[in-house]
Amino acid sequence: MAGKSEYNLEMVREGYAEAYWEYLREPYRSQFIDAERQAKAARKDVWGLSDYERPSEFREKLRIRGN
Repeated sequence: MAGKSEYNLEMVREGYAEAYWEYLREPYRSQFIDAERQAKAARKDVWGLSDYERPSEFREKLRIRGN
């Protein structure tokens, strides 16, 4: 993996981002999903927040409210 993929994977590993598994393709899919699982288990950054919600869920709430 080179460049942007390495940076994105590190963000997921540290809990600063989530893996958008619905868009991931091999050979990167399993690496990103594993990194997210480990970050969740360790409750790193966003995974340590009690009120964290996926960005897509947040946008859906805004759409329903008409914003």
